Amino acid sequence: MYAKTLLLALVLAAGTGVAMAAAPAATSQGSPTGAPAASTTIAVAPATTLKPQARQVLISRTVVQVMQANHYPSKPLDDQLAKAVLTEYFDAIDPAHFYFTQPAIDRFMQKYAGGLVEDLKQGNLEPAFDIYSYYIDQAHEQLHFALELLNKHYEFDGRESFHFSRRHAPWAANQKALDTLWRHRVTNGLLSLVLDGQSLEKAKETLVKRYRYALNHLNRTTSNDVFDTWMNALAQTQDPHSAYFSPFDAEQFQIHMSLQLEGIGAQLTKHGNYVTVVRILPGGPAAKSKALDAGDRIVAVAQGESGEMVDVIGWRLDDVVKLIRGPKGSTVRLKILPSGALPGGGEQILELVRDTIELDAERASAEIRTIRQGMVAYRIGIITVPSFYVNFQAESNGRKQYTSVSQDVRALIEKLKKKKVSGILLDLRNNGGGSLREALAMTGLFIADGPVVQVKERGDHREVLPTPRDETPVWTGPLAVLVNRFSASATEIFAGAMKDYHRALIIGSRTWGKGTVQQLIKLGRYLPGFRAGELKLTTAQFFRVNGSSTQHRGVKPQIVIPDAINEEKFGESAYPNALPWKHIQAAEYTPVNKGIIDLLPSLRDYYTSTLRKEPQFVIYLQAVKQQQKQSEREEISLNIETRKALREARRARQLDLINAWRRLEGDPTFDDLEAAHQSDFTRPDVPLKTGIQLLARYMGKAPPGAAFTFHLNHRPGGDLAAAKQCLSFMGNPLELHQCNAASAESRGKTLRPPSPASSR
Repeated sequence: MYAKTLLLALVLAAGTGVAMAAAPAATSQGSPTGAPAASTTIAVAPATTLKPQARQVLISRTVVQVMQANHYPSKPLDDQLAKAVLTEYFDAIDPAHFYFTQPAIDRFMQKYAGGLVEDLKQGNLEPAFDIYSYYIDQAHEQLHFALELLNKHYEFDGRESFHFSRRHAPWAANQKALDTLWRHRVTNGLLSLVLDGQSLEKAKETLVKRYRYALNHLNRTTSNDVFDTWMNALAQTQDPHSAYFSPFDAEQFQIHMSLQLEGIGAQLTKHGNYVTVVRILPGGPAAKSKALDAGDRIVAVAQGESGEMVDVIGWRLDDVVKLIRGPKGSTVRLKILPSGALPGGGEQILELVRDTIELDAERASAEIRTIRQGMVAYRIGIITVPSFYVNFQAESNGRKQYTSVSQDVRALIEKLKKKKVSGILLDLRNNGGGSLREALAMTGLFIADGPVVQVKERGDHREVLPTPRDETPVWTGPLAVLVNRFSASATEIFAGAMKDYHRALIIGSRTWGKGTVQQLIKLGRYLPGFRAGELKLTTAQFFRVNGSSTQHRGVKPQIVIPDAINEEKFGESAYPNALPWKHIQAAEYTPVNKGIIDLLPSLRDYYTSTLRKEPQFVIYLQAVKQQQKQSEREEISLNIETRKALREARRARQLDLINAWRRLEGDPTFDDLEAAHQSDFTRPDVPLKTGIQLLARYMGKAPPGAAFTFHLNHRPGGDLAAAKQCLSFMGNPLELHQCNAASAESRGKTLRPPSPASSR
């Protein structure tokens, strides 16, 4: 499903199409009494007739040619791909499956699938506009039907339920089934608002505003909206990281390339009807609050300390972003539905003061902790690395001193060595990647000269990238790397190299699995005089030195610490069109530390038999299992008493866990959840503590002086093209843009997309 998520201080993003909440009529059980027949509809013609423009035909044809000539891996433009484009387009228009029925899908498939290959080659946009026009008609009917339902009386006393997780829901079998779905949708919307404290009448007013917003958005639909959605459906059939940027989106992209951005510091996307937090940016207001987490859903937004909450369920992503962004020093209040919580099941109000987020300001930092293993006390240096950052502009200008993560980490290690640390733990959790060159340089801080990662392009061309020639190891002692599901891209290259060389103990949960390279291609180069936009295209894939790709599977830790993050919803493997895992020939390399492999059975036994049984870990596991169980739930009762009981049970479990932490630390317990939320209580970082204990245990077991013997490795020659040598990133277009410009300039090269008529 197309979801263009651009990373701003908050996030500048283009919406995924309208995801609107609404519903039709019903019989008694928890639904409106005296409702009209299920087939009731109101025919409302769309405000304008949508037609393709001549320029769009040319752009469409060019996009297909460029994609066919340059995407990695190459995919034939055949009937299978054509059907995939239509499927992706239906999901892009109607991501929650509230408007199309299965018979309608079948009719359009039968009508267009057979000839779509030729349509794509010729730039024929009739299928895109015909399908979108049908969608607009359907949406008008269903939204007006939902408004009619709000005139009915609701008791919320039946036995019906609502399937609220719509991501992989089947299309409604017929109109009657669609009407039932909408009845449940409206009932759930009202019930959730009532449980949140609104009166029934106030809840109805909120839903009226929600549905009118959706109608107004429909009436503003332009041919550009249709075209952009169609182009992105085509791009998304290639892989989830390829995308089309319209001329407007490309301009906004350029405008917001400043390193200083004002907002709350969160990366957002659209999941169903909810704007959902994907990642918290280090150093921003959201991160400092410690109250916003990945997976949390934003249900309402208010300005200032007393402004009225604006319901944003069903809103376009970019419209929600506009509400949340604002000038430095101003206050925004968010109503949050926590990750895993059921609708109406305990929303929380979060007040944040907007600030300037400097994307290169949050740099690596270090601290020292002392831990005992038996009679020995170990001083462990902990280095937190938020991203693989680098000042591309300063580097390209030839400055010898510039900000980069490898230089910062080298300096931190030198300071730790002076303080006599016994081992170092690198905390790479939530590190979404960054500069590929910095991943290579970071690897060179811990191993001698050798290959780090392989990059495979179209035509089976393979490059092996080594540590930089001027980089020398600064730490040859015990090392551990802590990762989680949000460790991605360049982070996975570094962690994979540390694992393959047996240089570090890898601890935590499986990483994201983003192992591909993207390049921005300006379409105006093929269409002089046209404002054609840009194409972000996957052009290569990363492979570890052992031949295994980081793509799709990520890097699996040697010792796995459970995480509450749902891997089915977050991670590369959650994308339906993600490129698969692959394996190629290994590079020539020699592992440097066989001792880690020899000691893994002993360390795993210590982890299982000792660490997992410690009181803190037991409480941590309870919290993880509780959140995992909540996130797996996809259906919810429409009975108000049942919902109240579920909500109170969840709140009681939350309070029990918080008080368990408090008792363990010898602190007074809280009487209720509100008191806990208003306090400065933070949960102990159990994965970090566990990682430190495992590293100390390893140091206590490793043979003295025998664990770290370095071997010089063969350095393959050759450079990648500037754009590929420059960057591996997960959702950070800022770095991609800077990289494409600065890296080419620094090498005296010009980045030119290949001719669409040729293939490489």
